[in-house]
Amino acid sequence: MIEGPLSRVDPTNDLFEANPLAIVIIGADDRIQRLNPAFTELFGYTEYEARHRRLSDLIVPTERRDEGLEINRRTLAGDRVTVESVRRHKDGSAIDVAITTVPFGGDGDESAIYIVYQDVSDRVVADAERTRLVHQLRTERAWLTAILHSMPIGVVAVEAPSGRVVLSSDRVDERVRACIDHLAEGGHRTDPTVEPDCPIVRALRSGETVNGDIREFAGPDDRRMTFSINASPIRDGRGAITGSVASFEDITEQRRLEASYRTVVDKSLQGLGIMQDGRVVFANARFSGFLGCQDEAEAKALSADAIVAMFHPDDREAAHRRARDREAGRVVDHEYDIRFSPPGRPMRHFRAFTTVVTHDGRPASQVALIDTTEQVALRDSLREARHLETLGQLSTGLSHEINTPSQYVGDNLEFLAESWADVAGFITEIRGLERHLRASDATVSAADALAGTLDRFEVDYLAQEVPHALAAAKDGNRRIARIVSAMKTLASLVPGESGMLDLNATIEALVMTSRHEWEAAADVLLDLSPAVEPIGCRPGELCRALHRILLSTIDRVRLARTGDSDRRPTIVVRTRPVDGGVELTVGNEGTVASGFCSCSVSRTGAPANCPDFVASDVHDIIAVLHRGALGCATADGGVVATRVWLPYDRPGESQ
Repeated sequence: MIEGPLSRVDPTNDLFEANPLAIVIIGADDRIQRLNPAFTELFGYTEYEARHRRLSDLIVPTERRDEGLEINRRTLAGDRVTVESVRRHKDGSAIDVAITTVPFGGDGDESAIYIVYQDVSDRVVADAERTRLVHQLRTERAWLTAILHSMPIGVVAVEAPSGRVVLSSDRVDERVRACIDHLAEGGHRTDPTVEPDCPIVRALRSGETVNGDIREFAGPDDRRMTFSINASPIRDGRGAITGSVASFEDITEQRRLEASYRTVVDKSLQGLGIMQDGRVVFANARFSGFLGCQDEAEAKALSADAIVAMFHPDDREAAHRRARDREAGRVVDHEYDIRFSPPGRPMRHFRAFTTVVTHDGRPASQVALIDTTEQVALRDSLREARHLETLGQLSTGLSHEINTPSQYVGDNLEFLAESWADVAGFITEIRGLERHLRASDATVSAADALAGTLDRFEVDYLAQEVPHALAAAKDGNRRIARIVSAMKTLASLVPGESGMLDLNATIEALVMTSRHEWEAAADVLLDLSPAVEPIGCRPGELCRALHRILLSTIDRVRLARTGDSDRRPTIVVRTRPVDGGVELTVGNEGTVASGFCSCSVSRTGAPANCPDFVASDVHDIIAVLHRGALGCATADGGVVATRVWLPYDRPGESQ
């Protein structure tokens, strides 16, 4: 109970206390005189805590203080005020409330304000959510409309059962609307351009989903136009059809291009076909001919086993392996060589290019075949010619190399033969002198005679030179043996064949057989690491490239000499195992000993700082065919060293 003028409310005290709405009574000075339990529940303040405190200090946020005072002023002026605002809970949280104020008092009593607060937080949140959803729907509709109008095909959505268009893109033209009009009129209108089984009708009436339905319509200029139509029903949550959506794509130009492409394909010199499930589903005339067939129908009739039976026996397993890998989802080479022949025809070579395509909605392989039989024969002839050319180039040096040690052997043997005649005469006279000494006592004259004999036959000279002659003859024979061995090593390296190559032995053979080309210009020191393992490569091609690198680098090092030009250079040829491969360094002694750190190598193209010979076939053999690397170091504008890196394992048949 409150005292004074508010005692008149006592008869309604129970209604005040039990009211579910928060009620507070304040005086003209904004101080709280009374509040009900619902106020305590809403704002957290008990009557004991709130009595005689200013309401604006208690629950009105600072930023809304002026608003609260204005409400009090208007109410005291006799207005009934209803407003929605925000008030503050005891814990500082904000509460959305609806506020109703009524002036209270009269008959000379002090004025008061009766204030009712209703919590509208849930409604405010709901209104905000509704506003957000409406905005989102409008945004999404605008977004959908923008997408619809920007699509390159005609799209239309109709409602059921009227067939009224509710959405359509800018590309929906008269031919499409003819179908829609037919539907809207119940299908009773006679229109030759509209077929009764139009996909949009089928989707709306029977709930059928139609994909890729091809239809032709007469255009405005009587030109036939072809459309691909897709249609699908729209259902509500209960599954009832509420509409349908359809797309209309003008494929007239596509069909024209397909016809033109088919003409080009049929007349192509390449064999073009599509394989699916091991069978031919498309073949041009050339592809059919490669398979020994008269036309496409005969090619399509071939079974998978019949096609595989045409393959060369060595290529069948590779074909099966590619098929297994493709089915397992692994990466498969799309370019490879294959040999096959139809029954009764000679074996031919082909280069095959495969591409994964879609045929009748399922994955298939498009195969392009190029007959390379003549190219293979030409390549083999060229390879043999290069092999013979290499042997011819080597034979010129070998004739010199074999002739030199042979001359050593011949000259020394002739020397030994002539010397042996003197030795034989010497032995004869010594034997005669011995008999004379035995028959006389003139020992002094005999000794003088023996000394004269030794001088006359130059026994001391023979004793000194004969061992040298024998050693030279032995060395000549050994060099002949090494040259013959080197010749055998190089002759076994046939271009075009893959195999393992002993790089150290090959370098020794190249240095031995090309001695006549460098011996006059420099000394060559071999520093070949025994840790170097054989490498997988094409030995014939690699040997030719190394021979060019060796001789060209030696020649350039000789030309790049600085300082003491009379000093004979020493060329070091070094091999080391490096980074999963072999590093070959050819250069002057100082550069190789310093580590050759300034030399950069290239594995993707010709190095910017490489000798000119690296820019063509040598670079292709090292960097492309064998996926190696090469580079060079220079001094005073001249090449002083070349470095080659080769991997131990040459990559697969793609090389």
